[in-house]
Formats: sequence, C-alpha cells, structure tokens
Amino acid sequence: MEEPSAVDLLEGAVHLLRRTPAAWTAYLAGAVPFLLGALWFWSDMSRGALARQRCSLAALGLAALYIWKRACHSRFCALLRAAAADQPAPPWGWRDWRAVMALHMRRSAWSLIALPFALAVALPAGWWLAYHQSLSAVCERPASDAANAGRRAWQAAMLWPRQNHLALSVLAMLGVVVFVNVFVAAALAPVLLRSLLGVRLSYAASGAWMLNTTFLAAVLAATHLAMDAPLKAFYALRVFHADARRSGLDLLAEWRRIRRASLAAVAGLLLFVAVGPSSADSPPEPGARAPISAAELDDAIERVLARPQFAWRLPRDAVPASGAQTTWLERVLKGIWRGVSKVGDWIGWLARRLEEWLARQEEAASREPGEGGLKGVVRFVAIALAIVLGGALAVLAARRFRRRPAATPPVARPGAGGDSDAVEALRRRDDEWLALARELAEAGDLRGAVRTAFLALLAALAAHRWIHAEAARSNREYLRDLERRTDVPEDLPRRFGESIGLYEACWFGDHLPRPETWRQLADHLEAIRACSRA
Repeated sequence: MEEPSAVDLLEGAVHLLRRTPAAWTAYLAGAVPFLLGALWFWSDMSRGALARQRCSLAALGLAALYIWKRACHSRFCALLRAAAADQPAPPWGWRDWRAVMALHMRRSAWSLIALPFALAVALPAGWWLAYHQSLSAVCERPASDAANAGRRAWQAAMLWPRQNHLALSVLAMLGVVVFVNVFVAAALAPVLLRSLLGVRLSYAASGAWMLNTTFLAAVLAATHLAMDAPLKAFYALRVFHADARRSGLDLLAEWRRIRRASLAAVAGLLLFVAVGPSSADSPPEPGARAPISAAELDDAIERVLARPQFAWRLPRDAVPASGAQTTWLERVLKGIWRGVSKVGDWIGWLARRLEEWLARQEEAASREPGEGGLKGVVRFVAIALAIVLGGALAVLAARRFRRRPAATPPVARPGAGGDSDAVEALRRRDDEWLALARELAEAGDLRGAVRTAFLALLAALAAHRWIHAEAARSNREYLRDLERRTDVPEDLPRRFGESIGLYEACWFGDHLPRPETWRQLADHLEAIRACSRA
C-alpha cells in the first residue's frame, strides 16, 4: 500500500471530526475534567496556603483524572476509526473500560513521564509521541485488544516516519499560532469588558497579571483543548490505514459509500419517475386559454420594459430625469467641469484681447509708418517660435517612433549547436544527413560525421512522429518519452539510448571519435528504418 501523505491525513482528520459529532462527547468527557483539575492543582500548589498538606491527595486525584481522560480518548479514537471504516462502532461494556484503564495505567503513565526526556533529546521525540498517541487508537475492543496494544502501538509509531514528522511539524506551527491567538484574546478580554460593558475585573487592575503562571497555564490548557483533538484524529486515521494494509478496511469503506450513493441515485430516479409531472398536470392547450386584449398586452409590455435591465434599450430622452437628487460623484464631476470651463473661457478671453491688441498695433503702424512696424516684429517672433517648436516636436517624434533595424538572427551552421539537436535535425531528411555524414567521414572529419549521423537518427524518429522536436527539450527527455510510449518497437529505446551515449561522448566529452563510431550510429538508423517498415 502506498504511504498516505501527511497533508491528506490531516485533512482527513479534520473532515472526520466534522462528520462525527458524537465522538466529541467522549473526547470532552475526558479532556474537560482533567484540564479543570490540572488548573486547580497548578493554582493551589503555586499559591495555596495548605499546598503541602493537600499535595499528595491532589496529585492522586489528578492522576486518576488523567487515566480517565486517556480511557475516554481511546473511546473517542474508536468512534473515529469506526467512522473511517464506515461501520458502527462496537459498544463498550464494563470489561472494556476496565481493560483500557489498566492499559493506560501500565503504559500511558510511563510514556507520559518519558515524553519530556524524548523532547529534550529531540531525536526520538517524533517516534515516542507517535507511540504515546497510538496507545489511544489501537483499542477498538479493549477487552480483546489490550493484550497486544503496546506492540501494535509501537509498530504504528515506527511506520511512515517522514509522514509522522511532517504532520507533527505542521501541527506544532499551528499550535504556536493558536497559542498566540488565545493569549491575545485572553489579554484583551478585560479591556473589552471595561470599555464595552463597564465591567471591571479585580485581577486585571495591575498590568502584571498577564505574567501570572496560572494565566499562562490557562492559555496552555485552552491551546491543548483546541489542538489535541486533531492530533488524536490524525493518529487514529494513521492506525486505521496501517491496519488496512492487511485487512482492506479502507477499500470496503469506499465500496460501502459508492453503493449507498448508487442506491440513493436509483431511489431518487424512481421517485422522480413516480411523482413526476403527468399528463393530467400538463398545462392546457393554447387554444383553450382566454383571449388577451390588446390593452392588456400593451400594459404587460410596458411593465416589462420599465424594468432596470431593459432601460438601456430605450431612447435617451425617454429616461426620466433624476431631479435634484444627485450623488456626490456627479457633484464632484460637475464641479470639475465648471472649473475647466472657466479656465477655457479665460484662455479664450485672453486670446481675444491679444488679437484686439495686435489689431490696434497694426492700425497704429499703418497710420505712423515712421515709428516702425511692431506687428511685423511680433509676427516674425511668433513664426520663429512656431518653427522651432515644430522642429523640436518632429525630432522627438522621430526619435520615439523610429523603428530600430531588426537584428539579423545568426544562422546556425550545421553542427554548430545553435538550436537543439532535434530542431536542427528537421532541416533535412535522414538520408540527406547520412550522405553528409559519409562525406565528412571520407574527408577526415570524424567528429562532424558522428554528429551528422546522430542528426540523421533524430530526423528519422521525427519523421515517424515518435518524438516531437522542441527547442527547449534535450535528448534525454526524448529518450524518456520513447520509454513511456507503447506504440514504438521494443528495441527502439535501447538503440536510441546507446546512440545518445556515443554522440555525447564524442561531441561534448573528451572521447576521440573513431571510424566505427559513426558506423554504429548508421547501423542504429538502419535498424530504426527496418522497425518503421515492419
């Protein structure tokens, strides 16, 4: 059986807790009394005046509450395992409760004492915590399972260590987040009560109350109550999957769920067929309906067209004015438009005044020609500025929008490795590459002949569509594709792998090519051709 992932088991544990509300009764029946007793013990032993006289009896009571908690949590895990197996949980009698309490008195007490030492050493902590939690998950019928519960818990703890440690890491990080949230909520509770309800708590009068050990113990107890149930559900599922490797309970549970879903679908279909619409319930024929007058039809059409979703189809003048009720956005936009209109009016007024001034200057120059033509100077300056401005804009536009000459891509010479091998092999047919390899070998270029023969082999594979040439893929990736395919000859992946080794040793490595090297590649090419013809 394949190892289930830690994330899948954690998600399964959360879903199992959500769909098994009855199991929470067993969990809270054991956890709440123990946590309350532990908080009372901590507070009394840290500040009580009679702590020395009550220590022994209180410790004995706390130990009894711990054994009760472990027994209730064993019942909690048994209910979760039964829900995971999709079958009713076996009932527990007095003998079962007595057996599970005896089991936890013998083993859980010592595993709890050894747990801090395992955490201090750090290395065996994950395995020891898995053993400690698995003790609560291995007893479905304690009267018969308690005898070998220790051995089964140890086997479950040793199983799948990577999954176990990954899940513990996730739960540990989540526990830190829960602790911080509980701490902040508890620290802000007195402030909120005083601000909202006027309730003043006496213990919160001093700012040092958050450093009280009882307060920290209460925050730890709340964090434990929030995180312990998912932790136990995770180990209950873990033990369930470990046992399912031999019993097949997970397959049986899945089969029951599929069968129930199928029966529900068939029952729903039969119910729909039985109570579905019959001919008696069918609407009357159109001819039997009462006639509709033209006025009623027009009124119905007007009501439909008056709906907001059809308002965009009406002419703009037909939309009723909204009156004085405008939104703040409309008012802001109208104010901006009025400001822009005022600026435009001012610019127009300035242009008219300038035009009038120039007209007066021209008239004065025509009456008194001896004083010089001021308008001619102004016109010359304006034309010069316009020419300079237009030239500058033309230069900027030419610099911005001129097209750079496209760089001529380098032409990869045969054998230069500009593209991947398979892409370069597509430029010629396999027989052309083989002829070129033969010419290079006769000319003494054995290295080029090896590469060209390998390109002939790639061209043959691509021609038969056994590989798909891509620039980003390597020859080893083509080999893995051939090994996965079922429509290629059985001997083809081996020959292609040997060809890759011969080619890469000579082209990329330090091996000197020999005449028989490229002939071996040619032999592989002939074998591939023969396979394709077959």
